[in-house]
Amino acid sequence: MIGRITCTATVFALFAAVAAAQQAPAKPAPPPKPAPAAEEAAQRAARPAQEQPYQPVNVRVEVTITDQRGNAPTVKKTITAVTGDGMNARIRTNAQFNDIGPIPLNLDAMPTILPNGRIRVVVGLAYEMPVPPDQPLTAGVSRLMKTAIQENLSVNLDDGRPLVVAQSADPISDRQVTVEVRATILK
Repeated sequence: MIGRITCTATVFALFAAVAAAQQAPAKPAPPPKPAPAAEEAAQRAARPAQEQPYQPVNVRVEVTITDQRGNAPTVKKTITAVTGDGMNARIRTNAQFNDIGPIPLNLDAMPTILPNGRIRVVVGLAYEMPVPPDQPLTAGVSRLMKTAIQENLSVNLDDGRPLVVAQSADPISDRQVTVEVRATILK
């Protein structure tokens, strides 16, 4: 008898739960409101991409490296490349020494003419310089053979005006290396 009462009570409880669920449907939770930054990013992604039209003109990019060591004469090297607006220029040069291996001087440059007439230039530079051979060798002591500088820069330049974009110091000696970039629109 107790089993029948328990079973009947369980059935009534189930019917009551189903009836309550049918009378008051559960309201779905509102979707979470996106953060302002996420909403802005979604709107940008929905817009068609507006590509900057590159102009059918060339740009001359000049990179001048000035290398100064103590009282030694200043060494200047200029690399010039001409490429189209939005196009990449790539220059690779190497010198070979029998005791220290290859010495590269590499330049990558990509100029883009901006709507305001300025020129954005992305510059990649790899430059190594051997230490002058006049330093005496000492048995059992390491001798510095060469130092290297690698730079990747993005700069906005005025047409035809040079700008010093980097100055770096050698980690061992008093050597200073300065890099200057000039971009000129060729018409």
